[in-house]
Amino acid sequence: TDNLVIKGNNLIALHTIKEKFAGKVKLIYIDPPYNTESLKFAYNDKFDQATWLTFMKNRLDVAKDFLRDDGAIFIHIDYKQLFNLKVLCDSIFKKENFIQLISVKTSSPAGFKTFNAGPIDVTEYILFYTKNKKSFNFKKQYVKTKYDPNYKYFIENFEQDSAKWVLKSINDCIYEENGIIDDKEAKLKWGTHWKVIKEQLIADFALKNKDKVASIRDPQKPSEKVNQLMILTKTDRNKVYSYQREDGSFGYIINGGALAFYGNKVRSIDGKETPTELLTDFWSDLSWDGIAGEGGVKLKNGKKPEALLRRIIELGSEPNDIILDYHLGSGTTCAAAHKMRRQYIGIEQLDYDDNDSIERLKNVINNDLSGISKFVNWQSGGEFISIKL
Repeated sequence: TDNLVIKGNNLIALHTIKEKFAGKVKLIYIDPPYNTESLKFAYNDKFDQATWLTFMKNRLDVAKDFLRDDGAIFIHIDYKQLFNLKVLCDSIFKKENFIQLISVKTSSPAGFKTFNAGPIDVTEYILFYTKNKKSFNFKKQYVKTKYDPNYKYFIENFEQDSAKWVLKSINDCIYEENGIIDDKEAKLKWGTHWKVIKEQLIADFALKNKDKVASIRDPQKPSEKVNQLMILTKTDRNKVYSYQREDGSFGYIINGGALAFYGNKVRSIDGKETPTELLTDFWSDLSWDGIAGEGGVKLKNGKKPEALLRRIIELGSEPNDIILDYHLGSGTTCAAAHKMRRQYIGIEQLDYDDNDSIERLKNVINNDLSGISKFVNWQSGGEFISIKL
């Protein structure tokens, strides 16, 4: 039940602890050598093709044995070995257990990269496999998004019976609140950036009145009853008709479409209400800027943000589950797992001195405030055991 940080060859370490932990790990995340043929990393990143594939296969074979039947593995890689790794993983974890190829935007097209031939490389990838797809518990996740201008109607008399509802343009509501008649007057009052000001005011208004703000959408797979109401409201304009769904809730039809309420898009993320959308396979919202000092350690190349590991850990595990990373590096996986109250096993062969994962985890125990600490309400404490193999 202890948190373990093991220093030594990761293949030997995995075989050493396999008997104790086989079938008990809920989630594995690894950030292995990408085989870029670069010399800028402390570890070897220049293998010939067959050697790299053998290196990966030997470790993935034993790592699979660690996973619970409902477990998952996330493998971080860039484009150079992505397709070879996908074929290898299909053979180890089976194609039917492949869930998703996640694309992660890790940088912006700036600096020396703009001199590269072809489109600028700003993306890395995560291969997501389960041990047994049928046993894995999929959890919906949501990410912050901007105000959706389709939600442009405000119900003035929301407290009354829905048949009496009056829909008004949010744009008109904003202008009335600010004593403005039209766009021309808005431009005179707010100046050059009047459109930006108006858009922000509309977004704030929609969030504040989320349960009274709606859009008119085409319903998905409408029932016969809904179809009839849609036909009726195309002629009986601006009148709201309600109907009861199978789950007991009510739906509303107006002007040939269904009312979709903005409140259904709003959720609390990190303690703040915000419009959201479902997590997709393209992660462009995680910032790589300013992560150099996370955890009080530095890794010049290859360091991952704690926010990335938080998302992955939330996606594939629950508190007290065991997390494994056998390419630990500067310790991001274990640091995030510690703060998120998961048990963890980290394995790393290299010693990074003052920037080592052991130093980082000591900082976490002593109330490290960087990374995800604020968002998971990290308060210090806990322990881990360091082992040299």
